[in-house]
Amino acid sequence: NYNNNNKNNKNNNQNNSSLAPSSSSSSSSPPSSSVASKSTLDAAKRIWAACRALDREGCGKVASDEFRLALSAAKIPLSPSEETVLIRGLQDAVGLVNYVGLTRQMARQMARQSSSDKGDGGE
Repeated sequence: NYNNNNKNNKNNNQNNSSLAPSSSSSSSSPPSSSVASKSTLDAAKRIWAACRALDREGCGKVASDEFRLALSAAKIPLSPSEETVLIRGLQDAVGLVNYVGLTRQMARQMARQSSSDKGDGGE
């Protein structure tokens, strides 16, 4: 379970660093991590709103092509290959993309960053 969580955290960090338009250093500097957190929050809100508009059933999931449209509408700067990696990490067994899971992961990461910024400054 630890290895699975560690793998998920690594994937989340990669995904979220792509979503947050910031410098190449993501969490090495407390000021930029604060800016990245705000950018991540803004990105999460834009993704949520765009996906929610496409989620006809209100189930928290959309088709992968709809998710690509939502990323574009939310102005998330990802390349097609980055979109594919993100989508594959969020798809369920039938191929639907769990956007609720993504925004929750982003919120958890922001909370961890915020608590580490308030603490001793890092690990």
